[in-house]
Amino acid sequence: MPRVYVALDIETTGLDPERDAILEIGAVRFKGGRVLDTFSELVHPGRPIPYKIQQLTGITNEDVQDAPPLHTVLPRLERFVGDTPVVGHNIGFDLGFLRRHGVLVSNQGIDTFELASILLPHASRYSLTALLKHLNISLPPDGQAHRALDDARATHQLFEALLDQARRLDGRVIAEVGRIAARSDWPLAAVFIDLGRERRYSAPVGTLGQQLAAKGLINTADPEAAFSLIQAEDIYDPPLRPAPDPAPLDVDELCRLLEKGGLFEKSFAGFEYRPQQVDMLASVIGAFNQSRHLMVEAGTGTGKSMAYLIPAIYWAVQNGERVVVSTNTINLQDQLLNKDIPTLQKILPVQFKAVALKGRSNYVCPRRVQLFRAKSSHTPKELRLLAKLLIWLPSTTTGDREELFMPDYEEQALWHQVASDGNVCTPRTCSAENCFYARARRNAESAHVIIVNHALLLADVAVDNRVIPEYRYLVVDEAHHLEDRVTDQLSFSTSQSLLEQLLAELSTPLGRRARGGLVHEIGRRVLSAVPNTVKGDVNDILNGCDQAVDKARVSLAQLFEALHAFVAQFPNASRYNQKIRLTEDIRSMPAWSNVELTWDNANLTLAEVSKAMGILYTMLAELETYDIPDWEDLLSSLAHYRTRLDDTRSNLHTILAKPERNRILWVEQDARRQSVSLHNAPLHVGSLVNEYLVQAKNSVILTSATLSTNSSFDYFRERLHFW
Repeated sequence: MPRVYVALDIETTGLDPERDAILEIGAVRFKGGRVLDTFSELVHPGRPIPYKIQQLTGITNEDVQDAPPLHTVLPRLERFVGDTPVVGHNIGFDLGFLRRHGVLVSNQGIDTFELASILLPHASRYSLTALLKHLNISLPPDGQAHRALDDARATHQLFEALLDQARRLDGRVIAEVGRIAARSDWPLAAVFIDLGRERRYSAPVGTLGQQLAAKGLINTADPEAAFSLIQAEDIYDPPLRPAPDPAPLDVDELCRLLEKGGLFEKSFAGFEYRPQQVDMLASVIGAFNQSRHLMVEAGTGTGKSMAYLIPAIYWAVQNGERVVVSTNTINLQDQLLNKDIPTLQKILPVQFKAVALKGRSNYVCPRRVQLFRAKSSHTPKELRLLAKLLIWLPSTTTGDREELFMPDYEEQALWHQVASDGNVCTPRTCSAENCFYARARRNAESAHVIIVNHALLLADVAVDNRVIPEYRYLVVDEAHHLEDRVTDQLSFSTSQSLLEQLLAELSTPLGRRARGGLVHEIGRRVLSAVPNTVKGDVNDILNGCDQAVDKARVSLAQLFEALHAFVAQFPNASRYNQKIRLTEDIRSMPAWSNVELTWDNANLTLAEVSKAMGILYTMLAELETYDIPDWEDLLSSLAHYRTRLDDTRSNLHTILAKPERNRILWVEQDARRQSVSLHNAPLHVGSLVNEYLVQAKNSVILTSATLSTNSSFDYFRERLHFW
């Protein structure tokens, strides 16, 4: 039997519950698709309605002139809602206003925005109007958006449509989400539990492994194995093999493609011959043929992408060489992949393959999802991400995080716990055939053109070219951003929230003497497998880890309190963002000495955490003979976190206590968020670009609309050591 819910919406004079007022309240009491009752009331706000709100809602000052004040409306709303769960789109906004007045304080709030982000991973937008359109929900023609009752009615329809959407998914996945969520206070837990009960399966609840097995993505004979993706050898094209003696391209032949009367003019009505485009194409061909580097400034209207793609394609096909094209922006990458390359595949008389390759952390690791799922407890935000993953994994063929809607910063921060990671995804724990990242890289081995962004290009250099398949020819578009991206790649930044998140992933109190985090997960698995004679020592080590993390958490709070006090000395610190470079003069200020003192203490406590984790690692390694679940995964994860912790501590020490030459160190304040962050960046990167990128390749083409200064490339060439 469906539950009774109340769909709720309010209209307000603004977005701040502390300063703005309620204009209108609308609610629909319903059970399934049946409306039981409605509530609608205009409210006198006690102030003029801002013009933009009148335009948005259609509610004017005249409309509310005789409306009752809020304190007389709220008791009637409370009687209408009772203790029924309240459904709303971004329900936190509505409840925030109402709870400020002591109304609906204990009612469960169910957010259709959150529910849609889980059940509809491929929706383009998640506003109420967009979701109604996406699900083909038609509302009465006299309905009006941004009026409370009409929006409440729309929310009711959306909620029922989302439940129908969930019912069309494999019931075992829905039941699994409900099973895991039942141990939490996640508001959506009851929704998934109810949906699971509706189905009343006679078979046992299937696991995520069984879901992927049903899809043919993992070994059906052993669906609970470490996600062994079954890929036949002939699924992938063979890797390219470079010709021992590269054959030069015919400049005249390729230039004719873009000249008057050429293939492009014959293929496209309105094609415009551009001499600059032909000149650039010829220059790129010359660079490839002679294995030399080239800088090309190509202004708007040159058609530079075609001028480098055509030589890249012909060179790759003719000589079995991959050509990497690196961009700075997603927009240009999308243009190349969705417009320029399909056009060339359609009209050029050569067949070629082009793919986009992303950084490893963009791909989900199914094994790490299993570990994330197997945690004994989850926060509501962790459950939201887990629900998205469990529903999305059986349908994805790429494992690319771009397919998931993760609007929340904290949710994005959790992604790294399930992303492919070279530090924890090792040959001992992950098979190359069973990894979305490995599949993407293997697919790229047979591509003639590989599209990447500057960040991945430089990440590949940082790990000795283990990310992008081997290549010797490179085109860098939007090259004027390259120096900044190199600097970003070699920089470090952190904040109190990021450091607290790192510590929380190791160990965090959950209330009632319970704890979460990696230390707790290790303890749970170890204590389930070892004899009683060992458990005392195990608990002592676990307690030592918890105590070390708790002390570090306190000392970091003290450090950032000192940093806030330091920044507050500067003019307008509370009103504007600040970037304070940590020069010798700045470090001599009295307030900085307190920062150094608090860092000395924080540094010691972080070292104690690292030491405690080392002791835990040694203990875990020595227990190899016991049948500890996920033993290798736990070892890898522990080593990874200890490395992260040590790297973070080292960078913080450089920033706060021991500055290095050729590094820029600064404190940054976000006035709006009232947060402080610490930064460490290289002063010069040109020599690194020259050594690891320019000199390591046969031909590097740098192109952009703006590369020169006073008609000369000398400044840019000097900055990047491009010679």
